[in-house]
Amino acid sequence: MSCLVLLCWFAPVLQSTESSLPPDLNYLIQQRTAYQNMSVEWSVQARARVTYYTSRFAGLDRLFVKRGDLDGVVAPETRGQDFSCSVQHYLIKDGNLWSYLDDDLHLRVGSEESRIDPTFDVRTVGLMPADPSGVTLEEFVARLEGVFSVRDDGELRHVTAVLPDGGTLEWWLDPTKGGAPHRCIARDAARRHTAEASLSYDRSAPPFWFPTQVTWKVDGVLKKTANFHSVCYDDQGLGDSIPWTELGAFPGLSVIRAGQEGKRMPIWDGFEEVPANEFWSRAKRGEVDLEKFNELVARIRNGEGQGRTPKFYDPASLEPRILTHAPSLWEDYTRRFIQRFRLEGEQIDRAWMHLKECQKPAYAYLDEQKSAIREAETERAKVAAELAKVEAELAKVAAELAKVEADRAKPAANPSRSAGAKAKSSAGAGTKDETSGSARTKDDASDRDRTKDEASGSARTKDEASAGDRVKVDASAGGSSQERSAAKASDPTSADAADDAGAKPRAALQDELEKLDERLKKLYEPIEKIFEEKLKPGLAKLPTQAQIDAARAREGEAADHREAELSRTAVEP
Repeated sequence: MSCLVLLCWFAPVLQSTESSLPPDLNYLIQQRTAYQNMSVEWSVQARARVTYYTSRFAGLDRLFVKRGDLDGVVAPETRGQDFSCSVQHYLIKDGNLWSYLDDDLHLRVGSEESRIDPTFDVRTVGLMPADPSGVTLEEFVARLEGVFSVRDDGELRHVTAVLPDGGTLEWWLDPTKGGAPHRCIARDAARRHTAEASLSYDRSAPPFWFPTQVTWKVDGVLKKTANFHSVCYDDQGLGDSIPWTELGAFPGLSVIRAGQEGKRMPIWDGFEEVPANEFWSRAKRGEVDLEKFNELVARIRNGEGQGRTPKFYDPASLEPRILTHAPSLWEDYTRRFIQRFRLEGEQIDRAWMHLKECQKPAYAYLDEQKSAIREAETERAKVAAELAKVEAELAKVAAELAKVEADRAKPAANPSRSAGAKAKSSAGAGTKDETSGSARTKDDASDRDRTKDEASGSARTKDEASAGDRVKVDASAGGSSQERSAAKASDPTSADAADDAGAKPRAALQDELEKLDERLKKLYEPIEKIFEEKLKPGLAKLPTQAQIDAARAREGEAADHREAELSRTAVEP
């Protein structure tokens, strides 16, 4: 019997009930929910493939991230195609299920109630005899109904539930570990098939006990093994809610809401969905950061595709990312390090333990400097927005000036007129310049004089200049600075005038932004010191020389592969 078939049998017999659970089982369930927040890094091995996951709980928020294997491949069946290496994020927040696939231009959202839940609720580990995908702890408890009996089995408590269809569920619980389960077995009514979960606890973590490994068997055949590399709960760095940044989405993505396909899609601004026209108006004013969105669009246009290459091949992925009071402080770096060197077993556990040791003083410092950091970041965001507005206005003026110059450079409306016709026209008008030899030369000279007068801001006419009323200027300086400034100010289409108009506020804002960056840099210096002097050296001790050599070889092959792909997809001129 497969895991899927067994669960199809198992789920219907878990029916809603108002009957109370045995104290031993009830205590276990209480232990699994007795926290303000919880974060788990874990992996599942099925046959020869190992897939890595992140599960996080905070208040009513839940996060589930499917990260792929050690090669960075999430969907091996489509390897080399778009999104085969894209990490999948699911976030349950505010009653909605949000999902984002890395490198996608769309963010998807549906109601939590109508979802087909893709998440694996790690809190149910040991309560169910098989991989409990799609069943939350609350749903499991609400459906559990049966006739219960409890007896001692050595140092363990053996709890049995006879289900309404005649099948049974059995748990062996350890009172010394908060009622943690060591084993769970399900049998159908005919006793022909069994499903079993076995749990081991290699590390002590009172008062909250969580297994380090779980194996799932069906009819005695091993199907899957789950390893829990890092379990963290009630951590001040996790907070009481999951921030939107953990969804992996960024401003500029279109939001597809279930049931509203085909309608004009709103745009994600980093915190909520807003109407498209409102978002792009804000973007023009420089109020939203489109750097990541523009980078993604550029990669797609360059033929790099979407999510075809594992992110940890990118050296930039090993750079630290500081997020104030975010649960992901250095987690990405640690995760990429594990992937890069393909750490195994105890190495992975030690990597996560080392990260937690480094995070403790970092979060303590961030908590101490919380007000100062928030104040500096708020000021910086305000100044950056003002600077973006000024630069956007200057860019607009520059575009208008470019248009004016382009119009001036356009040829005459009818350049094919004959020289004789122009000469006749010029003679009829009584030309005063008989030394030019042609009306075209006179017209061109007149145009150049007029353009020169306009550019200098002169209010004088050409007739006044020819009558001897031209103002004499200093030959070496071209006039006093006051005269030149007045000339620029009198011509609103002058590029110099536009630059002068924005130079002072722009320079002042740039200077203020640099000072705030320096202020934030100093505030974050102790965090950088922990990263450079503690986290990096500690992780560097974990891989063997063979793992280091293998990583270098893989990265060389990956670089060659990327170059070959770019050459193959390049458009011929």
